[in-house]
Amino acid sequence: RQLEARIIEGMDESPAFAASRGFVELHRMRGVSLRAEDFSFEKWRALGEKLAAEGFTATTFAAEERAGNDPLEKLVELQKRAVEGWHLTDLSGEPDLSDERLRQPFSSIVAPETVSIMKRGEKYVAYTSAERRNMLGTATHPDYRRRGIAAYLKALNIKMLIDGGTDRFETSSANPLMLKLNEKLGFKPTGLAEIRLAKHL
Repeated sequence: RQLEARIIEGMDESPAFAASRGFVELHRMRGVSLRAEDFSFEKWRALGEKLAAEGFTATTFAAEERAGNDPLEKLVELQKRAVEGWHLTDLSGEPDLSDERLRQPFSSIVAPETVSIMKRGEKYVAYTSAERRNMLGTATHPDYRRRGIAAYLKALNIKMLIDGGTDRFETSSANPLMLKLNEKLGFKPTGLAEIRLAKHL
């Protein structure tokens, strides 16, 4: 078991105080934001056409649910593989692959029509949602990484939300690759970072 804590970067004495109490830094979540007027989907169209030609199809959680495709279970299966290479939030150095932890990202979905899923055939290979109420990030199956799938799917998701009236997006990540992806999409640093720490109980 472990106890977790979060502090804002820049609070000078807080990290030292936490360290004196036995806490160890896990990672730093760096905030970024995007204004709708700074986003352009046009630069992503060619990639979308290329992925479509390779057999990839973008859909939504809501559409998959209506089709009876059991998106929750398929996303859990995707999550089992997607966590490979992620920043861990456990002092053991091993990811928590319990059913409870794997389902956690999808338990707070409140707007399933704004959760984008990339499929190849019936297999889920990526998901994302820039809708903050969903509290859902972006993930890609390790066999399908470095093909632009996450970038295109997130761009498509942002376009969908902008078309629906969203004018600003905020997110955070400790993953340098995700921060670089967000930069390509037009996100800019907010200057805020959250330090996540933990200690054994």
